[in-house]
Amino acid sequence: RHKLYLIQQGLAFNGKRTKTARSQGKKFQVSVEQEATRLLGNLGWALMQQNNYIEAEEAYRRALCLAPDNNKMCNLGICLMKQGRIAEAKETLHRVKPAVTDGPRGSDSHLKAYERAQQMLRDLESEMMNKGGVDRIEQSRLFEAFLGSSSIWQPQPCKDQIHTSLPP
Repeated sequence: RHKLYLIQQGLAFNGKRTKTARSQGKKFQVSVEQEATRLLGNLGWALMQQNNYIEAEEAYRRALCLAPDNNKMCNLGICLMKQGRIAEAKETLHRVKPAVTDGPRGSDSHLKAYERAQQMLRDLESEMMNKGGVDRIEQSRLFEAFLGSSSIWQPQPCKDQIHTSLPP
């Protein structure tokens, strides 16, 4: 949160719009916006780990306002499911664009999160059909009982954004 504050105050990167960073021996440029969306995604992930779904949702939505990112979109879908907002989660997951290159590993960097979120949605919808129509509070309780205790249905930390490579 402190780094996000510095970005908001214009103090990040010593007042410059970009900085040179290194990853796996390569240099690349990172913009203030890329850093902000990365930090917001990581904040959303940390808040999800604390079961703070309302603040996590806000962090993911803020990150997605800055730049589209399939992994963050999938994690937002999971966050909405955790709140019992199944229809919204489904709509969010339908907006994931599988052909978009959104991470250093290319277009498939979000596929695990997407597949996990889709499976969660199918499982939850199936369970709800078996129980009949339920309200949002009951949906949330059902979700926690059905998936909350399993470590397989956890959000994933967001990956870095695309970086412009610089010569070494």
